[in-house]
Amino acid sequence: MQTALQNTQSGRPGGKRSTPTRTALPDIIKGHIRWIKDPGSGTRADLSRMDLAGLDLSGINLSGAVMVAVDCRGAKFRGANLTGADMFAADLTDADLSSAILRNVSLRGAKLSGARLDHADLTEADLRGGTVMGADGMRLGSETTDISDCQLDFATLARARMSGAQLRHTSLFGAKLNGAQLNGAELDETNFANADLTGANLSGARANKASFRNAKLCDANLKGINASESHFEGANFEGSKMEESNLVDCWLEKAKVRINPNNLPPYLRRVFTEHEQWVSTGGKKGQRGALSDENLGYLDLSTRDLSGIVLKGCNLEGADLSNCGLLFANLSKAILTDASLVKAALSGASLAGADLSRADLTGALLTPIPVRGVDGGETGRVRMTDLRRAKLEDALVGGLDLTQCVTS
Repeated sequence: MQTALQNTQSGRPGGKRSTPTRTALPDIIKGHIRWIKDPGSGTRADLSRMDLAGLDLSGINLSGAVMVAVDCRGAKFRGANLTGADMFAADLTDADLSSAILRNVSLRGAKLSGARLDHADLTEADLRGGTVMGADGMRLGSETTDISDCQLDFATLARARMSGAQLRHTSLFGAKLNGAQLNGAELDETNFANADLTGANLSGARANKASFRNAKLCDANLKGINASESHFEGANFEGSKMEESNLVDCWLEKAKVRINPNNLPPYLRRVFTEHEQWVSTGGKKGQRGALSDENLGYLDLSTRDLSGIVLKGCNLEGADLSNCGLLFANLSKAILTDASLVKAALSGASLAGADLSRADLTGALLTPIPVRGVDGGETGRVRMTDLRRAKLEDALVGGLDLTQCVTS
């Protein structure tokens, strides 16, 4: 890539160029305004490496300006128009860019720590890391753009490129991030509450202890995201890709999330596939599935025949097991809070010690089931659904005859 400090033909600063002083700023801005209206009558502003720290430039129009490695620490650009500006390696630490227009701006390798960007428009902005080498041998920029501790509430970052960026402790409440690239980004303790992340790419990102309350994550790429202890209450995950994602100890109450089994790690997909083959062939092919203490929360297993499977102690919180065949299944000590077991076939299943708090068992099949021998012949014995020590607080069990089950 041709560096910003080596290209003199495009109006970017070269090694022999002297940095303008603040006293030249008014004339530079006047020339730039004329250039915006008619490139033949003005001069594009080049503020590269200039010291603008602490200045109040609110409302200014610097669209298309060259501002490579400019020092804007603590400066005010409230409501300013910086559309298409080249701010590669700029230092905007603690700057105020609230309501500023930064569409298509280049902020690669920039420092934005502590900056205010609430209500700013950063549509298609480039916030990836990047470094350049100047003619003086100085390396400018950073491999990681620092957007930590920023205020980006209600900002627009649609299709913004932030791969690998550092956004730790940043607030993006209500922000529009549809189609944004956040893969590999550092998002620990970041606030995405009420944000729109539809179609965004967060694959491989770190988002521990972050907040995604009521966020839209529809069709988002969440493959390999590490988001342990994060808040997803009321979030919408419909259509999202979640293969190998880590949502351990997360809060997912009232979230619209159903994880497709195809997004499970390969070894778990294999367990379910081979088990269903074992069931459909009467044990001639495949093998009986046996898992213990696995995290299967919010997994969509509806309508699948998992009769006889062992899921002892597994976390199935919020899972969809509606119309699922679970005859003779071992779900003892499983966590089934908020799970849907509507019309699930649970005859002969063991739910001893399972937590079924707030689970929906409407229309579930709990009648005793005959036990057959290895040859398929009748044994004269029946097995009842085992609900001993199971927790059923606030579970929907209306119309079910629990006297047909073992409860003590």
